[in-house]
Amino acid sequence: AYSHNDEVFGTDKHYTSGTALIWIQNNEHENPYVDFTKSIVNAIPFHKLNSSNNFNTSFLLQQRIITPDTKNLLADDLPYAGTLELEAGLYEWNNKSFHHYSLKFGLVGESSGAEIVQDEFHKIVGVKEYKGWSNQLDDKAIGTIGYDYGELSYRKDFKEGYKFDWFNGFSADP
Repeated sequence: AYSHNDEVFGTDKHYTSGTALIWIQNNEHENPYVDFTKSIVNAIPFHKLNSSNNFNTSFLLQQRIITPDTKNLLADDLPYAGTLELEAGLYEWNNKSFHHYSLKFGLVGESSGAEIVQDEFHKIVGVKEYKGWSNQLDDKAIGTIGYDYGELSYRKDFKEGYKFDWFNGFSADP
């Protein structure tokens, strides 16, 4: 899980908040979803998974909130918007690199619940309610296909089995 909110730093504009719950399946047991997901990824032209790598499936539920530069809507600024998304993914990895293939569906607009989440958070931290949510984007379905690649650049092993890994990576998520 992760959550971030720029109000903590005294600003509340543009990409203002994001919250996600993430589940990654343990690869120690056979899982029919892994085989199903691998068959979909292997259907991509000019690409085949490396069967000697490890594989994990993942699910992500995410909400993002975007607000204009000010608390009121301006003609040349970003609109009020929220997204609510569900992602299914496959990680292919070894000790040196990983690939993450994902398919995400969701919606943008009032049904994302962004206005309610922001208003309730602002009540908790004592910030005035934003008045521009009546101008938010209309409800629409959204979807993307994503790809991430990361390569291990540095690893440090610590006592008691803890590790620190630094990956440099690339993402394509239109």
